[in-house]
Amino acid sequence: MMPDRVLILGGSSPLASSIAGNLKQLGIEVILTNRNFKVDGIDSNLRIVQFSVGNSIEKILEDIQPDLVINCIAARNYKISSVISLLRVNSKFPRKLHKITNNKLIPLILISTDSVFFGLKGGYKESDNRFPRNLYSLSKRLGEITGATTKVVRLSFIGWGAVTDKHDKHLLSRLDGLPRNFQYVAPSNYFWNGLDINSAGKLLTQIGLDLINNLPVPSFIHLHGVGSIPRDEMIGLILHMIGRIDVSISNRPLRLKRDLTLSSENQSYAESLWRRQGFQEIPNSQSLIKEFLEPR
Repeated sequence: MMPDRVLILGGSSPLASSIAGNLKQLGIEVILTNRNFKVDGIDSNLRIVQFSVGNSIEKILEDIQPDLVINCIAARNYKISSVISLLRVNSKFPRKLHKITNNKLIPLILISTDSVFFGLKGGYKESDNRFPRNLYSLSKRLGEITGATTKVVRLSFIGWGAVTDKHDKHLLSRLDGLPRNFQYVAPSNYFWNGLDINSAGKLLTQIGLDLINNLPVPSFIHLHGVGSIPRDEMIGLILHMIGRIDVSISNRPLRLKRDLTLSSENQSYAESLWRRQGFQEIPNSQSLIKEFLEPR
């Protein structure tokens, strides 16, 4: 069964754009929320509803009557002065949203992050102890809540920012905007096995459809590639693929190794998501980056 409409909160997120594009291809009506009615870089044919945390989410749900809600809203400031905003957006709001959608029996996907783990061990599974290393990660951890109709998906991804101005914090946009002959400092002992934004959007779309169709979906699910990539090699690969050969990379190992690679206790479900995208097994993260950045 295909849903009639899906509400995605946080329309300026590149992840929201990716999910919306996949849903639209399936003929599903997508409604995105944003603090402004216009979002640069977003498909102009998609419906945008004005919303910010603190407004009435109840009214939007009542007006739209969605079959699925996906929360991509996140505050990403790491400063102590922003702790109230981080907790309000990343912790309190997802819990409030869970309570409301649970009462209305609306399936909800909450997007979380691999950084709820400290990063010394690597290969983290869903049930491993969460030990955030900064305020952002702590606020995301506090916002993780599950229920009969609420699922938490942890992942990290690379992609272009939907809003490409000086406030854009997404990696590809930052690297592409570096000054000429810039020297980029990247750690060699920071390991990652995340996704490209296209893969992340397709997998999350499939999880949403499974929820709507009452198929078994784990309460927590990690989405990831296989094989770990050191941060300096990942940056070098991206710079080469986007043609920024003028940018040089120098290594500065972190004092404490950081390994945020994910694995999953729900491997059979994760593999089924990839198979439905045409993959026989979970692909390598480096291959995903190359394919995503390959000129079309």
